[in-house]
Amino acid sequence: MSIKKFLAERAAGRPTKDTEYIFVGEAYPWLFCSQIISIFVKNAGLSRATVIDAGSVEFSEIDRRLGMSFLGAQEFFWLGDLSKLSVAVQKPLLAFLADYEGPHQVGFFINEKNLGKQQKPGREIILCDEPLSAVDANVLWQVVFPEIFLGTKELFPEPFLQQAEKGVSLEQAVLNGLYVYAGGVSGEKAYKAWQHHLIAADHSLFKMAQYFFAKDKKLFLPLWHAVRDEYPSEFWVAYWSEQLWQAHAFVTRALKGDLAPDKKGNRLPFSFMQRDWRRYKPHEFTVAHSMLYGVDCALKNGCGEAGIDLFILRFITGSFEKSRQ
Repeated sequence: MSIKKFLAERAAGRPTKDTEYIFVGEAYPWLFCSQIISIFVKNAGLSRATVIDAGSVEFSEIDRRLGMSFLGAQEFFWLGDLSKLSVAVQKPLLAFLADYEGPHQVGFFINEKNLGKQQKPGREIILCDEPLSAVDANVLWQVVFPEIFLGTKELFPEPFLQQAEKGVSLEQAVLNGLYVYAGGVSGEKAYKAWQHHLIAADHSLFKMAQYFFAKDKKLFLPLWHAVRDEYPSEFWVAYWSEQLWQAHAFVTRALKGDLAPDKKGNRLPFSFMQRDWRRYKPHEFTVAHSMLYGVDCALKNGCGEAGIDLFILRFITGSFEKSRQ
């Protein structure tokens, strides 16, 4: 089921009768999920909603709570983002959820990579990555903020309408809805001043890191030039520094035979952890990080920002790989 269909059904008042609701996408839509939890309670007339952090609660406790009902009362349990769990935790939990038949309703997010093929009655899979139009966002806002968004187009700030012509992500639509919800229609002037912060361009840092480590100049450079000025140089120093540190740690472990990255809680792209790491030695990241440290020092001493771009070019052309150890 698409996210558009899911929202349309909620706006129409159709109750959520399935046992499991699985939200699937590239990245966890935290804002949306934090707002939608209460909708399940109201929509299906459940007693309450409970959020369980599956990463910090023992599996036996999750099993116990989902299997127990007080006087037959049905609850909604939100388990959060299961993609971030280690394989040791994720695998038995997903197996349990695949066979779960109640008595409660359960919702969680997972990326497509870890989504099993099994489909069964009572299990609804909602795909979250489809871009939303202004009409779709209107439906979303009616569902999430029913007390203020009554479906009137006048409540849309003009800048949002312009951006929505190209399509906005689920998180962008919720963020804009929260802003208008807080400021009301009278806040449109402030909205216009902040819209470039609220409505991000259609770029993904995750994809950029993927192309970066793949050293795919054809895909990386256009994306880098498009997103480069959206963040200050200090951000890029911190961002690339963390990516290099995580990559160094991962490759060091992988060369020792430890290929269980989910247990380490890193933020590296899947393509790097699956295959691209094999083209690297830890030394390359050490040399690259040394240059990035120099760029950081130069920035703090008032020098220009060209060092970031030079670092990028040297990395994707393999210059650091050729440096002596």
